[in-house]
Order: sequence, then C-alpha cells, then structure tokens
Amino acid sequence: PVTPSVPIKTDFILISEPDDKPETVTVTADTLYIRSCASTACNPVTSVTRGTHLRLMADGVVSDDPRCLVWMEIEVAGVGGYVCAEFVK
Repeated sequence: PVTPSVPIKTDFILISEPDDKPETVTVTADTLYIRSCASTACNPVTSVTRGTHLRLMADGVVSDDPRCLVWMEIEVAGVGGYVCAEFVK
C-alpha cells in the first residue's frame, strides 16, 4: 500500500440539499386580488387569474375580517402580499 505524503481529511460535514422546490398554491378563483395586508380593507397590489401558481411564504394568517378569516402570505413574480385562503388550493 502507498502511504500519502499529506494527511487525508476524514471529518466531513454533510449539508443536505433542499429536496423540494418552494411550496406553491394554485389560484381557484377567476380573478384573485393580492392585497397589501390580510384584510379585504387593504389595497390590492395586483391581481391574478385562475391557475396561477403562487409561492407560499406563510399559511394560516388569521384576520378579524368577516369576509375572510384565514389568509396566506404569498409571492408571485417578485410581488408579495396576501390572498384569502378560500380561493387557493
């Protein structure tokens, strides 16, 4: 056997690669407003149409808005905001 002239490093730290793409949700409404906060009283920042995939940032954002109690924080095409959870899957 050949003995190496330089010690061989044997203590490695394995870092796992992300195994999934960021979680996404799909718009089920014909038109869905992305709002600046988790309430229908907040201004829309943009709108999206049925079938659009949104990157999910946070799920289960609770609001006291009687029109929608549970919201999702999302991002699409570099725009962040909130959508009512009722209109995405």
